[in-house]
Amino acid sequence: MNNEGNGEGTIVGANVKLQGTISDNNDIVIHGAVDGEVISEKNINITPSAIVKGPIKGMVITVAGTVEGDIEGTEKTEVLPTGKVIGSINTSELIIQSGAIFNGECKMTEESKMTREKKPEPDNEEPKEKENSKPADKHQPEEVKPAEVEEATDAQEVIDDFELD
Repeated sequence: MNNEGNGEGTIVGANVKLQGTISDNNDIVIHGAVDGEVISEKNINITPSAIVKGPIKGMVITVAGTVEGDIEGTEKTEVLPTGKVIGSINTSELIIQSGAIFNGECKMTEESKMTREKKPEPDNEEPKEKENSKPADKHQPEEVKPAEVEEATDAQEVIDDFELD
């Protein structure tokens, strides 16, 4: 479709049925039916009326309709309450809202794992520098505890979200 990278993107109307590959450097919004691959360098939005039978690959993917195929969201994939995904999801961040249907496997990419591992390092480096001086040692436990509590809170939120879905 539009591969110039400076347009508004591709919109597939609600009464449109396409067979084949849709590829665009910009956003893709699907309201109709697509039997084939959907590829974008940016966002892909599968609306509640949409049915896609084939793999989807994009930066941020939002599913409110039906997808029968694998999804690869390089940054984030979100399945809304009206969404249905039958296939594997490979993404950095996954959100499955209550009411959504997901039947498949999910794999978190290494990029997201590395990003999460890098974030705590600056917090951990500061206490290490302060460990070398005696006055900072008194403050070290206070600084480490909030980081541990913050990580536990983030993990608990993920667990809570998962259990609710």
